[in-house]
Amino acid sequence: MNIVPDRCKIIGEFRRHDPTKLEGLLKRWREECEKAASGLNGKVDFRSETTFEGVRLSADEPIVKAAIEAVKDLGMTPQLKPMGGGTDGNVFITHGIRCLVFPTGGEDIHSPKERLLLPNFYRCSETLVRTLMNLATDSR
Repeated sequence: MNIVPDRCKIIGEFRRHDPTKLEGLLKRWREECEKAASGLNGKVDFRSETTFEGVRLSADEPIVKAAIEAVKDLGMTPQLKPMGGGTDGNVFITHGIRCLVFPTGGEDIHSPKERLLLPNFYRCSETLVRTLMNLATDSR
């Protein structure tokens, strides 16, 4: 009931599109950990690694143009927005495979109330198929 451990391990994750802001967060986190440890005569073994990088695609890339056209063809208004999440797409893009992340039609994502709204999910699949068809047609 009154156990004081001899060590503590903290694992965290920072996501930023701007590498300078990311470095600033890492620096601040390290400084705060060292400050807390020094107040208790402790020490910090601080390590960081990059698991994936933030990615931005320009609106004139073929995959983006194909998706915009698909969205318009289906009577919707395209909205290009940066996302803070990490997906397989981040890794693919880092390796030269240009791709997009489509919203799947979920609601209350990453919460206990998360659910998939099927009409939105089906619309997403239609958009994806149309995007691929547009991309294949434009590539000829």
